Amino acid sequence: MAVRYLEQALIIPDGATTSASGIVAGALGVGLVVPAGLLGTALAPEMSLDGITWLPFFDDDGNALVIVVTAAARFIRLVPQEFAGFGRIRFVSNAAETGGPLTLTLILRAE
Repeated sequence: MAVRYLEQALIIPDGATTSASGIVAGALGVGLVVPAGLLGTALAPEMSLDGITWLPFFDDDGNALVIVVTAAARFIRLVPQEFAGFGRIRFVSNAAETGGPLTLTLILRAE
């Protein structure tokens, strides 16, 4: 079976901290493109099965999963096993993103 890579735009509205959600059911999250202009220094992923109730990610040791963003305009490799097995994902910045909407691009691998 051929491997396909999909892109989903997750927009953080002007003045907000939380992105729109993307559907990951049946695919693996393998990367996140962060554009220039991101004001936050960390992005925390949240998952949902129904698009209503959102839960933060935790690792096996009980630590909250946080993606550190030390410089904007970069591609961040995601560990696929950490981003599988749920329906929807969104990201929460640790700072309000001002200056217009900001688009994170989630890269998914589907087989």
